[in-house]
Amino acid sequence: MPTQSNFRYICVLLMTVLTLSASIPKGSATEASSKPRQIAETLYKNWHCPYKSEIDLELTFKLTKDGEPFDINLTKGFENPYAIKASLCALLTAMPFCSASAEPTEITLATCKISGTSNNPDFKISLRNIPASPDEALKAMQEVPPGKAYVQAMFIGFMDKRLQDLCDCLFDYPDSDAIKQEITRLGSYIGLNCNTPHAWVCIGRSRRKDICMRNYNSWESENACRAMIAALFQAWRLSKDKELLSELEEACTRKLAVQIIDADKTNPLFLANAALLTNQFQIAALQYRRAALRGSGEARALLEQMNSPLNLADLRPIKLPAGIEALRGQNGWEPILHWLPTDIELLAVTKPKRETSLRQPKEETEEEEGSGDTDAPLNEEEESILKQLPKVWCGFTLHAARSFRRPAGNDVGSSDSAYIYVLNNESTPLSELHMKVWRRKCLRREAIEGIEVLAIGGKTIPDSVYEEKATYCCLPLPGIIVSTNDLHLLRQIIVRMRRSDASRAFPETIPEWKFVDTKSDVWAIRHYDRDYAPFDFHGMQDVVNGIRIAEWKGYHEQKESTSDRNSVTSKYERRMMDMGTVNEEIGMTFQASHDSLTVTGLSKSHVTLETLAKALNYVLTYNQRDERKPNQHVTIKIKRSENAITVEGPGLENPMTRIWLLSAFGYLVSI
Repeated sequence: MPTQSNFRYICVLLMTVLTLSASIPKGSATEASSKPRQIAETLYKNWHCPYKSEIDLELTFKLTKDGEPFDINLTKGFENPYAIKASLCALLTAMPFCSASAEPTEITLATCKISGTSNNPDFKISLRNIPASPDEALKAMQEVPPGKAYVQAMFIGFMDKRLQDLCDCLFDYPDSDAIKQEITRLGSYIGLNCNTPHAWVCIGRSRRKDICMRNYNSWESENACRAMIAALFQAWRLSKDKELLSELEEACTRKLAVQIIDADKTNPLFLANAALLTNQFQIAALQYRRAALRGSGEARALLEQMNSPLNLADLRPIKLPAGIEALRGQNGWEPILHWLPTDIELLAVTKPKRETSLRQPKEETEEEEGSGDTDAPLNEEEESILKQLPKVWCGFTLHAARSFRRPAGNDVGSSDSAYIYVLNNESTPLSELHMKVWRRKCLRREAIEGIEVLAIGGKTIPDSVYEEKATYCCLPLPGIIVSTNDLHLLRQIIVRMRRSDASRAFPETIPEWKFVDTKSDVWAIRHYDRDYAPFDFHGMQDVVNGIRIAEWKGYHEQKESTSDRNSVTSKYERRMMDMGTVNEEIGMTFQASHDSLTVTGLSKSHVTLETLAKALNYVLTYNQRDERKPNQHVTIKIKRSENAITVEGPGLENPMTRIWLLSAFGYLVSI
């Protein structure tokens, strides 16, 4: 029988043991076992899935040395696109996690199993360490074909291909300093500073390729997704910017969509889910109907979810600071500059003098199946709405764009763009009527950052190599309609509308403001994004002319000399190097009133400005009847100043002038 003193001694001894047990060193088995639980709890807190259903999903991913997930793969759960989106969003929003391995020769591989319901999901996380030699990344980079010596030009040919392959390696080894340093060295040849997050964002956007459901290329699509994810991931690691997460999430979603297609290309439910995840809503609706005809109850439920009413709890009105009434005044466009992302390159403002209809044109498809009850007779209320819509008056329309892309074939280039329609006070009540009509036409309804967004499907072409493009419309404020062709851009605009202190696009310090008359009926500014310029070699005057001259001379040199191909290639490269750094242009401005227009080009290169003046002189005096002879009745005025040249001429009646302006604004016209 222990005495009272012995009992006290035993209690003290037990307390000491318990204290020592609670202070287990880092890397112990007890702490390692708690990490899966911590990850599961964090994912649960960040989970949001609007689609009410059962869940049976499995993801695998790896963790960087800082605990950030990468190489995310879907291994189970291809039938539920909303759960896939919710799991990706939770995973990226919750990062970084604690890495389970502190050893440099190991990497953590995680498996995430999600079950239960969308309202109450159950997360089970398992972690295991796998061998990872520090030399693996270096070996992978060395396997990338070295190609030729880098040149001071744009990312064309072998340099662009090498950048793609290096980003593909970086996807597998995001902690590799060697790969990042080689990409940085490659970028330095054309003035791309990869020590900044925005440079990586521009690399990621330039890697984006269409995922076409009708003419699908698995390897090319996945390779592009991997490169895009790798670049955007590095941008986020440098900035920790929350706005980047939605863009990174979209890139990861596209990769998982590729995996769904590869899992079963003959399953219409899988094809529909992949189309939904890549925002190809018309194709998604078509494939859901086909799956429903085969007896799939899941397909019918997912089709209904696409256009189901929103939960009012998910909607939050936007409250702007005092002074919003200035939007409909003389300089009403100025507050909107705070809504636009700061990397917007093109701004165009139009002040219509007549009634403007904002109705979306009815899209025609080559399929017999329609989209719901779109073709049903209109009721009395809808007929009344349609009669009022053409009477809408816009105070002004603002167009903003970035990330310009080249066309393929005979087409016009594209961009991530937004249109913001600001209605006059008299027409403000009609803005909600627009939304009522569009709700009936739309293929998808969802709440984004607390605002209802309607997706209207684009027209599809049989056997097209392009994605089906959707238009996203919302009414963030009465009388202000925002329409974009890119969901991430729309999300950024809504987020920035909620931030009254957001920095503005096109700051007052840029030189273009000195040359544009904002009182004109139509005016525009393009200020080149220095980080995106290497991937945009069709809108800048010095780039277009310089590259074409070098390519033309190089082509003839190769044609004339076939005995020593290597020396010919060297001559071609030397010519490219002699051009120096070609991205010296600053931007341009444009304005038009009545029957005249004024264009100003800004560049640090005197040669570029002279070339621009000659090009504009030819464009504005172009004689359609005989292009060899200039139009003698056209008067051209040219004004030169430091780093700028201004050309005044006739209006926009000449079709060649319109084509040239489209190209100058970034939308290359391929004929």
